[in-house]
Amino acid sequence: MTSSDTQSTNVAVSVGEPVQARSGPGTVYERVGTLEPGLSYPAIAKQTDWFEVLLDGNQVWVFSALLTISGDPATIPDLAQHASASQQPGPMSADVESASSAVRTFLRKPDLQLSFVEVGLMANSPDADRKVVMFEDDWGARYSVDQATLTLVQIEPSNLQPAIGPKLSEDQIRTKAMGLARESVAFSDLESNLQYEEGVKEGPAGTAHFFTWWDKREPTHLNLPRLQIGIYDDGTVFSYMDTLIWAK
Repeated sequence: MTSSDTQSTNVAVSVGEPVQARSGPGTVYERVGTLEPGLSYPAIAKQTDWFEVLLDGNQVWVFSALLTISGDPATIPDLAQHASASQQPGPMSADVESASSAVRTFLRKPDLQLSFVEVGLMANSPDADRKVVMFEDDWGARYSVDQATLTLVQIEPSNLQPAIGPKLSEDQIRTKAMGLARESVAFSDLESNLQYEEGVKEGPAGTAHFFTWWDKREPTHLNLPRLQIGIYDDGTVFSYMDTLIWAK
């Protein structure tokens, strides 16, 4: 997908290290070039978490989290909004419907409204061939479901909803986190190899409690979280990452 208007804009992007560009707004699209540090690239459109930029005169797509953006992104066309305004939603495929059901079941929110985004590769996946089905809710949070196992593997918060429910005790929050951890399809198999940490942080939406499991068999410099859960003090799960199923 490309924008129909390639006129110059006042928005440009740059990178701190080489970044792969793709032919479309997602990791399922082929790599078509590389953005290099020290250069500025005009941005001509955006779609969800991707920017369309000009690279050697060609229109390519780059993941926004890897970019430094100059100018106001609101001034360039948002293709996602244009598509939603011009297209009637069709029925979801069986895989996508099952994946959205997995999110609602995990969070115990049967009425959670989810919008399908794309099928792509999870950013923190140690297995480059693992595909996830991605959704967003009305608050902009991103949910990724492993396509093979239909297991929720990541929640990426955005525009966080304030924690407005009754506050839970630390023991109640810890119990909830442990219960969610045991719902991971590989937690029981790997628990003896995991080290565990807790942390608390004040954020814009309330007090956040973080629960993190690390694989103690890995070298220190490779020791990335294998399971991480973020819960507000009212019990709202706002952040989640589970790569245990790829660590077995």
